[in-house]
Amino acid sequence: MQPHLITGFFITTAAALVAGRLFYFGLVRQFRSLVAWLAWVCLSTFSLAIISPKTTLYFWLYVAALPLDSIAGIIAVRELFALIFNAYPGIRTIGRWAMYGATMISLSVWLMSTKLFWSQTASGRAHSHIYYLQVAHRSVTLSLAAIILALLFSISRYPLHLGRNTYLSSSCFGVMFLSQATQSLIDSLAPRLHNDAVDWASNLFIAMCLLTWATWLQPETAPVPVSATFASPAEDHLLQQLAALNQMLDRAARR
Repeated sequence: MQPHLITGFFITTAAALVAGRLFYFGLVRQFRSLVAWLAWVCLSTFSLAIISPKTTLYFWLYVAALPLDSIAGIIAVRELFALIFNAYPGIRTIGRWAMYGATMISLSVWLMSTKLFWSQTASGRAHSHIYYLQVAHRSVTLSLAAIILALLFSISRYPLHLGRNTYLSSSCFGVMFLSQATQSLIDSLAPRLHNDAVDWASNLFIAMCLLTWATWLQPETAPVPVSATFASPAEDHLLQQLAALNQMLDRAARR
């Protein structure tokens, strides 16, 4: 069996396992967009795995998958904002606007720079007629990866008191997306716009992240009253910062 087929099956199986666990634990309503993203990963990865990369059908499936992959990523990251900043509607709203704006700016800058330096960046490359499509996909992926880094920083920096499954899902998805962004960047620098060794290694890493995600998922439990528990001075200061920022952004969003 070819490596791309084996690694593709690994990802498909692991993504299906995560989705199955989310359904089994009744977490689909909480993670709707992530479940949709997992379904897309299963469909696209399986379709491209069973078809030889040398065929015309593979080429057109790949071309069709690029924009759909970007859309699925945007929707999933949008849900991360809702999960992480559920108690801070102002930050959540402005964060979504910032995500859309950063994505559009990144897309425009990458496409304009590629147009200006087309002869140097695409000359002599195989399938150079889809280079712009790959540039667009890469720009969206990298901008979303930067946003995910900010979200993961928020999880590690502020005492947001999220559920275990939210921490787990946000972290696993974030790490996988960063891996995809790195893979996309390396592929774009290769002479034929792909690097088999990097692609296979990235697929195996993503499959491992999915298996970790599936293994550590737990049923949601009722919150335990914490009336006798008080935040430390440091936590209280950070929460006050978040509350103040949320109020300011909430007022700005309503204007």
